[in-house]
Amino acid sequence: MGTRSSAIPGLLIGQLAVLFFLISCGASQPEKKLTVHVRKDFVGRVRIATCVKSAADADIFASDEGDAQTSACPKMDEEVAVILLRGEQVRNVAAEDIVIPRTGDGISTSILVSVREDPK
Repeated sequence: MGTRSSAIPGLLIGQLAVLFFLISCGASQPEKKLTVHVRKDFVGRVRIATCVKSAADADIFASDEGDAQTSACPKMDEEVAVILLRGEQVRNVAAEDIVIPRTGDGISTSILVSVREDPK
C-alpha cells in the first residue's frame, strides 16, 4: 500500500497566505481619505487647515485661493489620501504631492496639496 498525503496542510498554508496578503494590503492603505474640490482651472497649492471642529471631515471645498478647512486631525503615523475634483476631472493626488506640517509634538497644523497642470 502506498502512502497518501493529506491535502489539509497545503490548504491551511494557502489560507494563511491569503489571510496574510489581505492583512498586509489593508495595512498599506491610507487611513484617511479626503475629497478636495477646487475650481476647474486651479493650479497651485491647496492649504487645508486641520482639526477645525466646525469644518467638514472628508468632503472639502477650497476657496479660489486654495484655502480650506477640515475637522480631520491626521495622527503622526496616519497616512492621508487626497482625491482631487477639478471641474469634471477626478484624480488621486500622488503621495509626494501631499505634505502634512506638524508641531514639535506631532500635531498636524495643515495638509498641503500641490495641484499641477495636467499634461496635454
